[in-house]
Formats: sequence, C-alpha cells, structure tokens
Amino acid sequence: MKKYTVHGIIVKRREHKETDKIVTIVTKQQGKLSVLAKGIRKVTSRRGPSLELFNEVILTLHRAHFLDIVTEVTVVNAYSRIRNDLQRVSAAYELCEIADILTREHQEQQEVFDLLCAHLHRLNVGDLDCLYEFKRDILMTLGFLSDEEALIEFDEYIEQIAERRLYAPKIYE
Repeated sequence: MKKYTVHGIIVKRREHKETDKIVTIVTKQQGKLSVLAKGIRKVTSRRGPSLELFNEVILTLHRAHFLDIVTEVTVVNAYSRIRNDLQRVSAAYELCEIADILTREHQEQQEVFDLLCAHLHRLNVGDLDCLYEFKRDILMTLGFLSDEEALIEFDEYIEQIAERRLYAPKIYE
C-alpha cells in the first residue's frame, strides 16, 4: 500500500530544505503524523495555501523511507474567521501546540482529533472561552487528569508533562 488517505488538522509546519516543509497533522485515523510537503514554499505551488496552520484537510500521502510525502490536499474547513482576529489566532496556536506536545506520532487518538475540531470550530464562531475547556478535556482524554482533580493552572501542568514551556503567545488574555 504505497498511497493512503488521512483526515486531519494541521498543527505545525517547519521549513525543510529550500522549497519543502515538514507538516505535522493530528489525524482521525493514525494519530499525529509528520509528513513532507515537497515544493510548497515555491511561489507557484498550488498546495501551499491548502497546507496552512489550523486547516482541516484530507491528505493523500505516498509512503517513503524518511517521511511520507503529500501528493494531494483537499481543504475540508479552513476556519477562516480565526485568521481575521489576533486573539483567535493566538488561542488557535495554543490549541495546536498543546495537541502537538501531548500526543505521540502514530498513536491513534480519534478523541484528540474530535476535541481539536470542536474547539477550533468554537474559536471560529468567536468563543474564546473554549481554551480552558480544551486544556481540561485533552488532559482528561489522555489520562493526565481525573474527573475528581480540579486544576486552575493548566499551563503549568502541561509544561511539566511536556518538560518544556508553551510557546504560543498569550495575546487573548
């Protein structure tokens, strides 16, 4: 099976070589994946705009030795209203960063994908209060927090689990 399709949300992008990017997606089927998007940094790239952060996409991937390669992209939901408001962008960055650091590659966690989708949708319609709930829900889903525990400061707890600081800006506060 050389080609396969995944449904996911783009949570991180980083440059790779001159014209490529490594894109990290939280998928419905396979958990978190890092894939190689060849040529998307070129001005003429047709896939570049589809592989923006926060986009919910369906990707067709080709298996490779190093990283699987993106061959097709279909945008399911671009959450366009998030990009028009700095507070929403900041909150969306934090959602994606938390989903990225608390999950491991190739571990199917459909609940995390569903949580991320639901909270990006809430941000898209203007609900900035969903960030606290997302932190609580993802910690409970992944088993880091029980129903009885009540934490007020989730950021510090997440940083302890990840053993690093959260970098998403706190503009919305």
